[in-house]
Amino acid sequence: MGIIKRQSIKRSIVSYVGTLIGVVSTIFIYPLDKEIYGFMQFLIGAATFLWPFASLGATVPAIRFFRNFRSDDDNHGFLGFLLLWLAIGLLIFGTVGYYFKEPLFDLLAALNFNRAYFADNTLTIFLLCSLIILIQLMLSYTSNFNRIVIPNALFNLGIKLGIPILVLLYYWGLVGSEAVKWLLLALYLAIFLGLIIYLSLLGGLNWRINFRFLNRPLLKEMLNYAMYGVLGSIGTVFAFSIDTIMVPTLTNYDEGGLYSIALFIGNAIAIPLAAINGIAAPIISNAWGQNDRTEIVKIYNRSSILLFTAGLFLLALVWLNLGDVFHLSSKYDELIAGQYVVLIIGLARVIDMTTGVNGSIIGYSTYYRFNLIALLVLSFGNVFMNYYLIPIYGITGAAIATAISIAFFNIIKYVFIWIVFKMQPIRLNFLWVMLLAALAYLLASLIPSTGFSLLNIILKSGLCALLFAAPLLYFKIVPDINEFVVDLLKPLKQLRNGGWK
Repeated sequence: MGIIKRQSIKRSIVSYVGTLIGVVSTIFIYPLDKEIYGFMQFLIGAATFLWPFASLGATVPAIRFFRNFRSDDDNHGFLGFLLLWLAIGLLIFGTVGYYFKEPLFDLLAALNFNRAYFADNTLTIFLLCSLIILIQLMLSYTSNFNRIVIPNALFNLGIKLGIPILVLLYYWGLVGSEAVKWLLLALYLAIFLGLIIYLSLLGGLNWRINFRFLNRPLLKEMLNYAMYGVLGSIGTVFAFSIDTIMVPTLTNYDEGGLYSIALFIGNAIAIPLAAINGIAAPIISNAWGQNDRTEIVKIYNRSSILLFTAGLFLLALVWLNLGDVFHLSSKYDELIAGQYVVLIIGLARVIDMTTGVNGSIIGYSTYYRFNLIALLVLSFGNVFMNYYLIPIYGITGAAIATAISIAFFNIIKYVFIWIVFKMQPIRLNFLWVMLLAALAYLLASLIPSTGFSLLNIILKSGLCALLFAAPLLYFKIVPDINEFVVDLLKPLKQLRNGGWK
């Protein structure tokens, strides 16, 4: 797991820099105008929702079939083929959408969604959707070269810096809402061009398609896999992302902005999962191709305990300090309304992290269709729960619906892998990690308030980290964490021993 640890740690560092920027934005910038922030999140959510329909599955084969195309000196134009595939999908989707948009808008209005939100932003949503698909294709394709840090930095930091800047420009009266839409598109376009340049530097930018390499059996297999991938992506959007669309359209942009702020904090707990998944996916795909079950079991077991530990610790820190974090903002009374959204989503993300890289294990196996079945069942349930709970409980209802979907989806995948592949990562050390996290949280929460929010955060976080990390390292409950600490301390040891000349 050497390359997985190195790349995932580096990506986590980049992601947490982005999270730090996001926290600053969440506390000091987004509350200045939750409506414009909610508006942009609606556009991004709607564009993301359309992604699986518009892409025609072009992003799905980027990792799984890369090994079929790659040789020592060529990639046989695999990227060019995927881009051509994507262009056809966007053309078909755009044409169909243009002629059937009015009946769709009428249906949304009949279901009590705000029709104008969709009708007034149709072109922006389509263009943004196209750029998001292109970016996701480039992120997936670049991971085949075992490089996820720079692409993630371009995407993650680009969005984390760009959106608060747009909020400030609007708040200061320098741009209007129409200009914000086009500047948002320009931001995503710049990220896509940056990814193209980086892939070119890696030597992976091969546009010319070798059609002779695309034999009928390979095309049939790719199309079949892509079809299931599309349906799976649709299920994913309905199961886990529909809330970002339903909250503003069933309430308003202001509530949507508050929900997005709370959702960001809760989802930040899962950053290590995204990091490990990003680099582990192509390795698991290759391991299945070589029928190397030992490698898959090793990745599954080690990633699961590592992610569970990180998830519990981060959830403890977030909930311990959430009130003080909101007190740093001048909009505390507004932000505190989203505290239970943070807790509910955070708990769901810990469950997600506990099951490790289960999605990749199933998705790159011959049983990849199972993901689709589970997703479709949960997606319908999530839409129904959001539609029922949001009008009653507002943003907390949306969080409950999403959390139930995340939890059940991962439990189902966990049981499936246990039964079919005889792989099960949970051991006794999970219990020790849970007890340590609970004890560290409880003792840190007993620290009395100093009256200064920032000082409270430092004291509580420091004590919680010490109480959690010290026994964890001493008893070597999670060996990968001990190895990571040893690697960090190597330069200091070399310096002490005169190793640096």
